[in-house]
Amino acid sequence: MTEPIEIRLSDGRIATVRRPKGRDLRNAQRLAGKDATPYETSLAMLAQVATIDGAPIVMEDLDDFYADDINLMAEAAGSFLPSRSAPSPS
Repeated sequence: MTEPIEIRLSDGRIATVRRPKGRDLRNAQRLAGKDATPYETSLAMLAQVATIDGAPIVMEDLDDFYADDINLMAEAAGSFLPSRSAPSPS
């Protein structure tokens, strides 16, 4: 999947989530910090790839989002990544 995904949030705004690039991963790790939890890194990643009603967001903006909206956005971002399958036996 390469097209951005649009999601209607619980407050009626539209979140658009695009396919992540390598620079998004690097920027998310830098923004979250070296001692960040996986959740904090995920929020930093969402801030890299999502817009709300066409406007960019920063990681701290997500603090005021409802958890179910964050989950919907995270699921959309995750849909761009390949699923992990068990390694095949050699």
